[in-house]
Amino acid sequence: MNHLIRQLLKIIFILFPLLLFSQEHTDVVNATSEYKKVGDMEGALDFNAQVLKKYLQENNILGITTTYINISGLFFSQNDFNESLIYLDKAKKRINEVNDPLVLAGYYLSYGANYSSLNLSQQSNINLNRSLYYSQKSTADSKYKRKLLFLATIWKWDNFERLKNLDSVNYIKKNALKYFSTEPLVYNKIADHFIENKSYLDSAEYYLNKGISFPTNHFEEKGILFTSYGNLYIQQKNYPKALEFYQKALSVYEKMKRKKSSLDVYKHISKTYGLMNDAENEAIYLKKQTLLRENIETEERKIYRHILEKIDVEKNEESEKNRNIFYISIGILIIISCIITYFVHKAYKKIHLLKDKTISEKSHETDELKKKLKVAFDEVRQLAKSGDPLFLARFKEVYPEFFEKIKNINNDLTEHDVKFAAYMRLKLTNKEILQFENTTLRAIEMKKYRLKKKFDLPPDVDFSKWIVDL
Repeated sequence: MNHLIRQLLKIIFILFPLLLFSQEHTDVVNATSEYKKVGDMEGALDFNAQVLKKYLQENNILGITTTYINISGLFFSQNDFNESLIYLDKAKKRINEVNDPLVLAGYYLSYGANYSSLNLSQQSNINLNRSLYYSQKSTADSKYKRKLLFLATIWKWDNFERLKNLDSVNYIKKNALKYFSTEPLVYNKIADHFIENKSYLDSAEYYLNKGISFPTNHFEEKGILFTSYGNLYIQQKNYPKALEFYQKALSVYEKMKRKKSSLDVYKHISKTYGLMNDAENEAIYLKKQTLLRENIETEERKIYRHILEKIDVEKNEESEKNRNIFYISIGILIIISCIITYFVHKAYKKIHLLKDKTISEKSHETDELKKKLKVAFDEVRQLAKSGDPLFLARFKEVYPEFFEKIKNINNDLTEHDVKFAAYMRLKLTNKEILQFENTTLRAIEMKKYRLKKKFDLPPDVDFSKWIVDL
């Protein structure tokens, strides 16, 4: 089925390219939606890559911008927020040349959805409000406009729940039931509220059944509904049924490569096996959960750096814009009065002095922090070299995150295992360890080998580097 859809859309694109350009972005969005309905994310990305190539050759600004936003949405559906934001940044370079309100609405919706998924609720709502503004500004009466309005509403609902703004949650829910009464996710969210509060489970089941009675427009919606059914059956203590729906949800998310959603289901499955006293399967899914969580955390650290850089750029752009306005004002004031110019110049100089002072203070704070970190590092190394019994306790104080991570990976580590891992984290050489452990070089190498096996690492992994990067 997936292959048939993919081939059909490719044929349409090759034989009738003008159709895509005459209808602007509508046909591309609709075609992409067909891929998403069956979870064929690879086909959707391949299709959009071909469309983008055409648009670039034609220098179709609207088409290029729309396809960047479309590709961003596809990566977002796979929980690949880093790639999603990269394509949004590409769209940003051309967005000022676009006058179509629905394209602008989709652009801001994509930012809002990414920020919400990264728990940046306030920043998300700013972008979602812009999306709603441009959607409502459009005079078009289309399914795409309705979809944009609905998704912005759902993401704001999530944000207000996370911010514990109950008045706004109730307002959003009321509007969602009024305007989007045929959308499964509206009833799914209402059901989730009852399930999370462990109350009115009959009502939760009613809303889930009502939601699933409507046709789902996207493959991923099925995963969300299946997960909620699993959560409901957990509360009803029907564990086999819960596992059945969790596995259905997992098959959806793994097909779409939605890492964050898969992580959530792994956690639920592990917990369910625990409730069933099935320790073996509980451990299997707990391990999957641990490995995937570490992978996601590594990716999200990169994303947060990307977002901070973006915010800094936006601040600099805003600052540049303000400076330009300021200089224009100065020019006008010079013509009006030299006296006013003098005072403005004086104020401007004062602002820069304060700015330089602030920068100097921040630099000083940063230098002090670096000094403290180095002192702590040197102190712990010295305790290790001197064989001080307080070494391990002090190491845990200086590197609490490292200690937690290795215990999470293997909770059966001995005190000596932890101590040896600490030596490696401090980059102590075998020769140095040899001096204060009163052992042999062969014994040290054997200890490293056994510790690596306890962490279940592949043979080709550089254990020393892995420990330091942890």
